[in-house]
Amino acid sequence: MYEITNSTKNKDLPGNYGKYEAKSYYLRLYGDFKSQLPQPDFYPSPERSDIFILDFAKGPCGLKAYGAEAFIARLPNKLMGYAAPRVGHAAEAIAMLTEMYDKKSVFFAAASSELTPHQVVVLGYKNCDLRFVKIPAMPCLNSWIRDWANKFDAVALPFGLANTHEVTAGLVNMCENHSMIYGEPTEFYCAVSTGTMIRALQIGWPNAKAVGVAVARNLKDGEKGEADVVTYHRTFYQSSEFKPEFNTTATYDAKAYKRFIDEAKPGAIFINVGSDQQIENRLTNIKDWKNINSQREWGNQSCFTYA
Repeated sequence: MYEITNSTKNKDLPGNYGKYEAKSYYLRLYGDFKSQLPQPDFYPSPERSDIFILDFAKGPCGLKAYGAEAFIARLPNKLMGYAAPRVGHAAEAIAMLTEMYDKKSVFFAAASSELTPHQVVVLGYKNCDLRFVKIPAMPCLNSWIRDWANKFDAVALPFGLANTHEVTAGLVNMCENHSMIYGEPTEFYCAVSTGTMIRALQIGWPNAKAVGVAVARNLKDGEKGEADVVTYHRTFYQSSEFKPEFNTTATYDAKAYKRFIDEAKPGAIFINVGSDQQIENRLTNIKDWKNINSQREWGNQSCFTYA
């Protein structure tokens, strides 16, 4: 389904650093920041007692919040802009951190006939706005958001929170916190989209074998690092054929779980980034969200004219 290059380069390794040097670099970058997020749940797989689930779906928000917390909390700017895709947990993570750290966020989404829960969920948090515009492609939307941010002294957050050392630092710190309690895993398994998570976790757990399943896009040089990544045989918007016995995301984490229970060695862990249930729970606080008009005319860019 998706093309995966054979390159073992990890583009999140700074300069000529190896994984161990990079881990020290990112932990220094994270510094003494005190997180307000709880430690994620950790328990044996329902199918096998010798392998484990690191579950971010039982907490207040998904994995991306743990990566982005210190980054967003430390931003001097109060206002942020982000391109919200139809499916993904980054938007909700940003919205939760917006409320937690008294920021303001504007989420820009492609105009369509129907909103998705992963987009509208941001309206369940304080200080968050959701706007729509017709777009030819997501790179165009990200470019427009950067122009908007420059105009209103805001920060244009990178799509998927990728290519941001501070976010990688947050994920490396999460690995370190886990290792201090449970030790470093022998292997870890996860779904792969932009590769931000699987690259960071290779640095945070430098001795662990990284295994993934590409679920959303082609992977280019430097995006998977040394990980063993295969492609899933369904498109991104199609659900996994295998349904895990815990809350997860059918179009994302679930697609990597069958490989985990089939191939993982004792001591391996599976990263459950988040769940559809987390988002559905938050939607109960948003009245009549299905009636929101998300259609726009081509050329109407009024959403970028105010902060």
